[in-house]
Amino acid sequence: MAALPLKSTNFSGSYHQSMGKNCTMAHSHSTQNPVIEQRRVMITNKHGEKLVGLLHESESKEIVVLCHGFKSNKGDIILVNLAAALEKEGISVFRFDFAGQGVISVHGSADKLNPVVDALAFAEVILIEQRRVMITNKHGEKLVGLLHESESKEIVVLCHGFKSNKGDIVLVNLAAALEKEGISVFRFDFTGDGESEGSSLFADFDRETDDIRAVVQHFSGKNRVVSAILGHSKGACLVLLYASKYHDVRVIVNVSGRYNLKRGLTEDFVEKIQKDGYIEIKNKKGSVGYRVTEKDLMNLLTTDMREVCRKISKECRVMVLTIHGSTDKMNPVNDALEFA
Repeated sequence: MAALPLKSTNFSGSYHQSMGKNCTMAHSHSTQNPVIEQRRVMITNKHGEKLVGLLHESESKEIVVLCHGFKSNKGDIILVNLAAALEKEGISVFRFDFAGQGVISVHGSADKLNPVVDALAFAEVILIEQRRVMITNKHGEKLVGLLHESESKEIVVLCHGFKSNKGDIVLVNLAAALEKEGISVFRFDFTGDGESEGSSLFADFDRETDDIRAVVQHFSGKNRVVSAILGHSKGACLVLLYASKYHDVRVIVNVSGRYNLKRGLTEDFVEKIQKDGYIEIKNKKGSVGYRVTEKDLMNLLTTDMREVCRKISKECRVMVLTIHGSTDKMNPVNDALEFA
């Protein structure tokens, strides 16, 4: 296994936080967006600027156009929910970004390190067609992802971290870089995250590994080859678990995975879960961030990433690349050395 440390702390979606006396009990509810096919459409305005939108196609002749507010974009939750409600009534919907909104690339004309031509390259990549794909996992839940189609037979699958989704900036930037090299990419939401169905999972590793399996089998059935799976933070642990169980992907990339899953678990945290069966963690705003169940706790206590990696090296002929940021305090660079 190769370990590559990087000087960066721009990774998001870190797996689990330090859990101690500030944990509080509360009730939470899970909401899901309906899963409907969407098509990315580009329209040129009278000034020659390309406007990017999503067409929610319900096969109706009439279309409702949704326009976002100031400093917003087509992904505004109000527009997303309105589109879902209209689709449910069989009405086609188009939501788009006004000129200058959505994704903007800014480069200095005198910048020699990152020249202005990079902005043009970014624009070319951003306008590459992305296709929304829905895949049903073994539990009957629909997983939603975006396929960056570069017409290569091989596909790289990107897996996000805890409390994140396919729109994580780390995955978006990776997808853009791979597309530029002519490599097709698929980034998706795990069960209960983003647009995917089901309940968000804290540490149900088997179920989330099933999600990756469903994605790999879907593309295999389409005569495509998943040549690599990359996971970030918690997603990194999941791709390693996948590789230890299945032997059908030859390249595994671990970006900021946590080596010791027990790190951050305090005695009072464990005792409270064992007593009540679960605990709900509040975020900085004081609202419930996520729930940790007794099953989650047992998964953390019994999953040994060292043994997981040993299974990969013994049973699989794969290459594992490990990448950590040298100033990452959540999952420090020493974890890369442990993985290696």
